Amino acid sequence: MLHEKVELINVKEACQFLKIKESHLRSLVFRRQIYTIRIGRLLRFRKDKLIEWLESNRQDVETK
Repeated sequence: MLHEKVELINVKEACQFLKIKESHLRSLVFRRQIYTIRIGRLLRFRKDKLIEWLESNRQDVETK
């Protein structure tokens, strides 16, 4: 069985990557709208899942 290399990032790194505030990220986690991994009380995020989340929540803006 082949194992993929998975990049895990912490809350601060996820906020920087998504360019959102920590309070907003924690709200998304609380409402289970974003994939997270809990290791005890620590939150970790898979970078590939964050990219998928960004793509699935993208809203194209129409220009006039």
